[in-house]
Amino acid sequence: MVRRNDFTLARHDRFRSSPRRRAIRLHDDEECRFARDFSSKPSASAAFITALQGGIVGRSGVSLTDSDKQRALEAEYRALEGAAVGQPVLWTGKDVTGKVVAAAPYQVGSQNCRQYTHTLTVDGKDTVARGAACRNDDGSWSPL
Repeated sequence: MVRRNDFTLARHDRFRSSPRRRAIRLHDDEECRFARDFSSKPSASAAFITALQGGIVGRSGVSLTDSDKQRALEAEYRALEGAAVGQPVLWTGKDVTGKVVAAAPYQVGSQNCRQYTHTLTVDGKDTVARGAACRNDDGSWSPL
């Protein structure tokens, strides 16, 4: 039996692409609604967000408000933790929108890792940041 927080790829099919996949959307009003697998999943804790060390959004060169940074990092965590391969995690902030898409998981030593992209749209102009992160034993993700 797999515990809820285990990241056992052989036992989880949530990383596989599905013809019925839907985007996960993080709304501007702080209310979150998630597709299928995420309906009962709690919000990412501050510790998990902090462990991302600013995520790849922090290296994008786009200036964000603190609340927009929080939304962006929450989206990165959601994409890394449970989005299917290629399934976008969308978020909307003040004058900015974002989309995080994680690739297939892979292993580095004993850690499970994922590459991902974060596309930020400001005034109709896209900025794409790329990176990778590995999952720690406590469930947090550390960027590579």
